[in-house]
Amino acid sequence: MLKKTGLSILSLSLILVASGCGGNSGKPIPSIYANQWAGNWSSQSGNDGGTMNLQVFQDGSVTGSMTRKGGFTGSLSGRVEGNGTLRMFAGFGGDGNYDIEGEVLLNGGRLLGSMTYLYQGFRYGGDLNLQPQTATPDGD
Repeated sequence: MLKKTGLSILSLSLILVASGCGGNSGKPIPSIYANQWAGNWSSQSGNDGGTMNLQVFQDGSVTGSMTRKGGFTGSLSGRVEGNGTLRMFAGFGGDGNYDIEGEVLLNGGRLLGSMTYLYQGFRYGGDLNLQPQTATPDGD
């Protein structure tokens, strides 16, 4: 019985030691979405759409611009998390702003996503389809 307990304690100790090894030394993990992206977005429910240009940085922060019907151009700022959760703010000045939430994923070298945006008290759904403007790490 004592021998069995000793082996269990030894095994548990090895597991605990091993789980502490191989970490990232506290360094942030670079975003898999980091790149410069450009393409289109559309919203059937909002009868809207336009272009979108994003710069996603290694830390997941986002800046850029988007256009929409009526010739409006807005500046974008926000964040994309490692799991693809997207949150951005688009400022269109006096015409109002968009609070954007959504999910993105990499597919065939493209950044694809679905989003909702709040505009003048109403929430609309939309999609985005962006392509890289610089080479991605996997050569796409």
